[in-house]
Amino acid sequence: MCLEKRLIVELDGPLHNEPYDAARDRFLRAQGYRIMRFKNEDVLAELPIVLMLVLEELNTTAPSP
Repeated sequence: MCLEKRLIVELDGPLHNEPYDAARDRFLRAQGYRIMRFKNEDVLAELPIVLMLVLEELNTTAPSP
């Protein structure tokens, strides 16, 4: 999480509670946060690409809270 840029990066494992995740995402977005979600296996297999995507998102203008 980067408070300054209001960016949350989440790594997802195999277990999910879709209604909980959706409600949490709505709440966080309403607070002005951006959320990036990556699957664990994508991070392990393609770490440079994941890091590049996160860096690109950090370099975009953060929304006002």
